[in-house]
Amino acid sequence: MADSTVPSPEVASTTSSSRNDIQRRLTFQPSPLHIQKPPAAGSTEKPMTFHLGEEVVGGFAAGVVGTLLGFPLDLVKTRMQTQASSPSSVKQRGPISLLSHILRTEGLTSMYKGVGPPLLSLSIVNTLSFTSYSYFRQNLFHGKDGWDYKNALSGMMGAPVFGLVTTPENFIKTQMQLDNVQVE
Repeated sequence: MADSTVPSPEVASTTSSSRNDIQRRLTFQPSPLHIQKPPAAGSTEKPMTFHLGEEVVGGFAAGVVGTLLGFPLDLVKTRMQTQASSPSSVKQRGPISLLSHILRTEGLTSMYKGVGPPLLSLSIVNTLSFTSYSYFRQNLFHGKDGWDYKNALSGMMGAPVFGLVTTPENFIKTQMQLDNVQVE
């Protein structure tokens, strides 16, 4: 009578194959979309590689997370900036009291009113920012790790385009955030 706790060779190979398949799926694979620049002849530097997929995912994730975490603070900032010029009798003293007033009177969902435009635009801007910085740093300016003026130039290259995307978004977002504000 065979011991039921010892798997047969067929079952053992299937289990091992399944484990290897799971490990392969969980292991990060480099993006197939990458540009590799070989080092100069006679150089001891390692080749520079630009992983487009990693830059896109990183930029998009940074845009989404940053927007969702910072949006309630942006709402409070916008309300504080506009309450100084409004003749409303209910003026808040600081950001914490204003935040609690908004939560009490307008509800939790109002903390994210107008989040759509910045969520879309900042995800796009961060994706473009990450990819353009990496591209310019490695292919145009050949920046090194750490502080280098070439890295600063690489970061500045995309700024004019980012302003064209974020300026209309900021206007729309501010209008949506002030939609519930009553001016007496």
